[in-house]
Amino acid sequence: DTTGDTTELDDSVVTDVVVAVAPAVSVAVSVVSAETEDSILAPAIVIIQEMLIIFFTYIIIKKIMDKNGKIPRVV
Repeated sequence: DTTGDTTELDDSVVTDVVVAVAPAVSVAVSVVSAETEDSILAPAIVIIQEMLIIFFTYIIIKKIMDKNGKIPRVV
């Protein structure tokens, strides 16, 4: 009976994929931003980059905390 384990498995697979893909995505975004520096989209791309960095950092920290069995509480 493995019905309860599916969400944990999915989470770890998702985080593994995200951690693997994160550098490629950030490189791609920075390449796009370099090419569209003069365009109207430049500020939006910078915002997207910041959001991606925060998101990936959060997932990596969460992954480390999950491995240690300690999930930090937000006070």
